[in-house]
Amino acid sequence: MRIYCKSLLLLALTGAILASCNRKPIEIEANVTPLSDYGSNDGSIAITISGGKAPYAIKWSNNQAVAEISNLEAGVYTVTVTDARGNSGTESITVKGPDCPLCIDNEGNSYKTTVVNGRAWMTENLRATTNSNGDEIKYFQNPDAPELGLLYTWDAAMNGSTDEGAQGLCPDGWHIPTDKELQDLSVSLCNDSVVENLINPFELVYAGFYNGDFQNAGYSASFWSSSKAHDNVWKLYYHKSLKKPFRYYESPRNAISVRCVKDAE
Repeated sequence: MRIYCKSLLLLALTGAILASCNRKPIEIEANVTPLSDYGSNDGSIAITISGGKAPYAIKWSNNQAVAEISNLEAGVYTVTVTDARGNSGTESITVKGPDCPLCIDNEGNSYKTTVVNGRAWMTENLRATTNSNGDEIKYFQNPDAPELGLLYTWDAAMNGSTDEGAQGLCPDGWHIPTDKELQDLSVSLCNDSVVENLINPFELVYAGFYNGDFQNAGYSASFWSSSKAHDNVWKLYYHKSLKKPFRYYESPRNAISVRCVKDAE
């Protein structure tokens, strides 16, 4: 009895029977490592190939030709595997960015978030109108531009606390960033070369400030820290005409925006 790759010939007393024994089709399994941080390129994909007939030729959409590719940005990568008989299989594989945690305040407002240098930040201005106890708080909203969000004095933002890193009005598990955390954020954004207009990843809203009336709406953005600067408070300041953020100070009596940062794990 002889065995062939394409078919098996069985001889029997009653006649000949032809049975198919084709190989399994090519199958591709992928092990994906997502990015560790926003804007990084440390993702990777390792594939395992089965079926068909070895050896296999591998061709990726980024022109690599190995089973494991690394130093990847977030995106979709397509791989085509061709076996020794010319049969092929194709798979599209997604490398994701870091998972962004949920951020929901006690009023049920949900905020978009992003991860910058390993820390999770809100990418929307805080819009809470009550504190964690449900008590109403004082805030300011520009009647001519309500879409710019709410502005808070430092005392309101901190919910009466003066401690660095206090939760303030932030959702549980989040806090008003310290001066150092804001500085680290600005350095990370600069290094990622996304500072101009900061549409991505921090999604700036140029809400201006309030000190008896609304000023600079549409042109500047300021975010409270929880760190005192003598009689003032440190903040992070952006202006549309500038290409980088600045560390500056603000009178705690004025009202500016709040972006919360997630507590360290």
